[in-house]
Amino acid sequence: MQIQFRDVQLASQRALPLCRIQNQGFSHLIESGQTVVFSGPSGCGKSLLFSTLVGLHKPAAGNIYFNELDVYAAESKALDELKCRMGVVFDVPALLSNQTVEQNLMLCADWFFVDETYAQRKHRVNQLAKEYDFFNLLPLRPNQLSLAEASLIAVARALFHQPQVLIWDSVFHGIETSKKSFLLNKLQQLKSRGSSLILFTNARQDLADLPHQLIELDSRDKEQN
Repeated sequence: MQIQFRDVQLASQRALPLCRIQNQGFSHLIESGQTVVFSGPSGCGKSLLFSTLVGLHKPAAGNIYFNELDVYAAESKALDELKCRMGVVFDVPALLSNQTVEQNLMLCADWFFVDETYAQRKHRVNQLAKEYDFFNLLPLRPNQLSLAEASLIAVARALFHQPQVLIWDSVFHGIETSKKSFLLNKLQQLKSRGSSLILFTNARQDLADLPHQLIELDSRDKEQN
């Protein structure tokens, strides 16, 4: 999936990417199958840019397009179709607190695999849990999970349907070190399928083995002289 930033300015006065030096707005094209890593220190605007990209925080100016669909001007039906092709991982696990792990994943299965029977969707959930090694956690609720467990489940949920674009804030935040190579392999597999990866991190060394384009962010003011 192709993603394009056109003259985007965030609704915050924090600095944007270094390629936007003179308040001209941030423009960048991410081609289908490309991996882009936004990196920078805490406070540089990574999470705000992430929120803007996934449709949660409207930019002060400019547009963001997914295959020419403007996410802030599209009709709800078109946005729903887009969401079915996206995988999103937040900096904290966004699991529904009043649902078990299994119920959280079944909600996604109901959304992504609507043409399948209940038994088929449940089988998918069980296979996902076994693949990511959290099958024993399916009956638990989020408040019964460790941060590492909840973080892994959140990533598995985002990759459940082999999305055409994955957007991940604070990559590997909360993930056990022993799981990082496994998840890197999953990212490689997704990339090999032609999916676009947009990753946000302040520890880009964790992604050294994943070929990518790096865009550095900076927290310093970039006022035009």
